[in-house]
Parts: sequence; C-alpha cells; structure tokens
Amino acid sequence: MTPAWQLEVQASAADVASAVASELLKLAQAAVTARGRFTLALAGGKTPEALYQRLADPEGPFEAAFPWLQTLLVLGDERCVPETHPDSNARMVREALQRSSRAQSARLLTPMVSHSTPATARETYETRLRAELGAQVAWPTLDAVLLGLGADGHTASLFPNAPALSEQLLWVARTHSAETHTERLTLTLPLFNSARAILVIATGHSKASIVETLWQAPASAALPASLVQPTAGNVKMFLDQEAAAMLART
Repeated sequence: MTPAWQLEVQASAADVASAVASELLKLAQAAVTARGRFTLALAGGKTPEALYQRLADPEGPFEAAFPWLQTLLVLGDERCVPETHPDSNARMVREALQRSSRAQSARLLTPMVSHSTPATARETYETRLRAELGAQVAWPTLDAVLLGLGADGHTASLFPNAPALSEQLLWVARTHSAETHTERLTLTLPLFNSARAILVIATGHSKASIVETLWQAPASAALPASLVQPTAGNVKMFLDQEAAAMLART
C-alpha cells in the first residue's frame, strides 16, 4: 500500500466510531478556525452510521463541541432510491443527526438522488456541489472525506473496473452495483483525492481479507480503494481488531 496511508487499530467497532469522531472533531475545529467552514463528504454503512450517532449524541463528548452550524455535509455516494427507502444514505444520516438539535443545524446537501432519472439527478447534484464548493475550480478541496471498504475492494460506489474509476472531468458519476443490481451516484476519485484529509473505516471479520489484500497489493482498478491516493496530505485507515486480524501475519 502507498506510504501515504496511515493505520490505526482499535479494539472494537465502537472504539473505531469514537476514534474517528475524535479525529473529525479536531479536523472540524481546525477548518472553522482557518476558513470559517468545515466541509465533509459522508460514507454510508453500519460503521459510519454508528459514528454519526456518536457525534450527535447529546450525552456524548462530541456533540456540544462540534461546529455543526459551520458544517456542510455532502453525500459521498447514494443508491438510486427515494430518501425514505431503508437503503438510502441520506435517510440514515438524517436519522442519526436527529438525535441532537445542534447536529440538525449542519447543512446536509441533499437529495443526491431525486424522482428524476439517474442522469438528471447526477447533473443536478453536480451543479449544487459546484455552487457550494467553487464552480471555477477543477477540483474542490473538501476538508475531510469518510470512506468505507467493501469486501470486493470498492469504496463509496466506485466498484472494481468500473468506468467511473477513470473519470477525470465530472465531480459526480453514475455507477452500477453488479452485486445488488442497483444504480448509484458517487463522487469521483479526483474529488476524493483532492481532500485535505481522507478517513477510511473498516470493521468486522468480513473485512479482514480485503484489508490484507489492500495493504499488500499495488494500486489497480481491480481494487478501487487502492486508488485513494491524495494529492496532498494522508489517508488514515481505522480498523477494529477483527478487520486487522490478518495484518498481524504479514
């Protein structure tokens, strides 16, 4: 794996959520101090959901300190389903943020997918992103990106050998999951790689094999997560002991 990647192993998935929440709090406070705003691309999935719930927990250590009012949240990817659908990332994020009135003051740029066609939804979300992040720049600089890791090496909705992996112009691309037969939208690699910080999260036994492969294999379109190589800064990967189990023998 590229030396730009750093690794942090926690005891459990809950500990991963707390560690990433702490990292995001530091990044958010620094961004607001330096630029007056914190921009964050969100990941979907169970571990990110636990993270968002942890951040927005009024009884926890992060909710009161996080600069929600100065935060812009964008979706890293989304399935082409209504926001009320159980598989909607936007629904999951909204429900997590509803734990706190402070957290609800963050701006969540949705919908990524609407009742229009995927092609129109893609164009609409890209237009909204450009209006928020700088229409005149080739690639905006998000303060932070959260990414998950699929068992096949995909991240966001960038799947192995997908045409979207070679996208060099669009900020948002259409993709297709062969496993679930669903149409999706995703932010593209150059946009992710332009971020100031990239945090990758993987937990559980089911991720141990792909984590080992990712750590050893050269970058290739067959392993999309390996193409997460920032133009500046580092990628930090957060694992629990189960996901890191096979690294101990490499």
